[in-house]
Amino acid sequence: MTYLKKTSQSLYALKAEFGAKYKQEDELGKGGFGTVFGGYRRADNRPVAIKRIPKKNIHYDVDETGKKLPLEVAIMLKMTETTSRSVGMSAPVSLLDWYDLNQELILVMERPIPAEDLRKHIQGNGGSLSEQEAKIILKQLVDAAIYLDEEDIFHRDIKCTLAYRPPEWCNRHRYRAGPTTVWHIGVVLFEMLHSDATFNTDMFLRNLVGVSRKLSEDCQDFLRRCFSKDPKKRATLEQLRIHPWLSEN
Repeated sequence: MTYLKKTSQSLYALKAEFGAKYKQEDELGKGGFGTVFGGYRRADNRPVAIKRIPKKNIHYDVDETGKKLPLEVAIMLKMTETTSRSVGMSAPVSLLDWYDLNQELILVMERPIPAEDLRKHIQGNGGSLSEQEAKIILKQLVDAAIYLDEEDIFHRDIKCTLAYRPPEWCNRHRYRAGPTTVWHIGVVLFEMLHSDATFNTDMFLRNLVGVSRKLSEDCQDFLRRCFSKDPKKRATLEQLRIHPWLSEN
């Protein structure tokens, strides 16, 4: 990965380098911080995911050598380094390349095949998934969240819009990483299993939307533990991992 001083000439060179190495294709998904496209590496047709982050959403960090890096790049490099030293750990999606183009940041990441945006997958299955399929997805999400937590990384983009904010933010405009992540994991599971209701924190707190009684007792309990209004009483990530609903086959 090459990083050049951002002169107009070097920016042009970086754009040309990106276009020469990668082919960008259809949009895969869009979030609060950027848009992800499918694509491939021209040299070997390797599938890649290309994330484009506008300037207003780019934050910077300074690494151990004093080099200024986009924060998301610094985090992904740290994750890759940590994983490479760990035995038996599934690797996170690797960062293959990155381009700081001043007005936007482009991240080129490996793209597992097959892969599909979760919301599109849910919609393609009639608006909801079975508990068994949702459990397979959620196990991966909980494991990933625990890994990030152990690395002191707070992933605020699992469910980041105002409609999903935790109660403590609504009440005191304060929140902590662990309880907020658990709340967001609950939202992901809720939206996988409820075709007739869209989660909204305000409506949930006013009892206008709730956990379906059609779900198994263990699944209902799992969701209620995620949605405890008091963050101190909310389940921890480790408690979610060993919860009967998630740990049973």
